[in-house]
Amino acid sequence: MGTHVLSGYNLRREVKRRTGARVGRRVDVNDRSLVAGLAKLEAGFEYVQRDVSDLKTELRSLRSEVRADFRLLFGTILTMSAGMVTLIAKAFGAF
Repeated sequence: MGTHVLSGYNLRREVKRRTGARVGRRVDVNDRSLVAGLAKLEAGFEYVQRDVSDLKTELRSLRSEVRADFRLLFGTILTMSAGMVTLIAKAFGAF
């Protein structure tokens, strides 16, 4: 899914292309369809902001969990390695 960043001129041109507005036509600010469309966009943007905020919170939580799991796993590996070295040393009569 690609996103396009449009400058002011390109945005006006794209809106005109999609809506069929003629060049130089003034848009009535009190136009109900325009106001309704803007309200939908604002509501959608609020949902996107909330979702991004939720994702950031979940990512922080996940990072701390991964960090804790890594420490536990690393400690287990070190303990197992020390145990294996001890068993091998005993098997060859080092102790």
